[in-house]
Amino acid sequence: MNEIRENPLDNCQKHLDVMCFPTLFPTENFGADHSRAVKLTNAEYIKSQLLNVDSKYRKNPAYVFFLLWEQELRELKSGIYNTLRTSSQNMSAQAMLNMLNNADRELEASLCTVLQSVRGTKQFWFKRKGDVDCMIGSPTFFCTFSCAEYESPDILEHLRKVNDVPDSYENGRLCSEDPISVTRQFSHIS
Repeated sequence: MNEIRENPLDNCQKHLDVMCFPTLFPTENFGADHSRAVKLTNAEYIKSQLLNVDSKYRKNPAYVFFLLWEQELRELKSGIYNTLRTSSQNMSAQAMLNMLNNADRELEASLCTVLQSVRGTKQFWFKRKGDVDCMIGSPTFFCTFSCAEYESPDILEHLRKVNDVPDSYENGRLCSEDPISVTRQFSHIS
């Protein structure tokens, strides 16, 4: 088994995507931190990568999850910053540790606020549920929809056109290799 014996990369380091994915960025250019004439926001950069004509970005699961991880880190940092900015007192590290050891309610509320912006957390969904309850009341009927991507002729036709694969290519393989396009096409159909 191979071992990695080098120092780990700092996740705040510039050009991290270019260093971690040399097959996607063989010229070591045009990563998220590349200087451009028109500055892109993080969301615009992610969208441009996933919707790129070249499917190598959206077909690389490790890269897609890397982009998701970076987005979650940005949301978490934003939540921490907002919580610290709005706190009524300056807090030292020792005061924070004391609050953690004493299971302080104020600290717990602050941590819940931090996680409200991070998708998938309990706090994120609790806030969304509260918003829906305020708008329409408690739901009494639930309905789940599935796109049935393996049988949908529209989705399969789109995937064959976008990915330039032969007709003999299996539907399941085609859908699993390009989930971003499946999701986008389902959004256009519904």
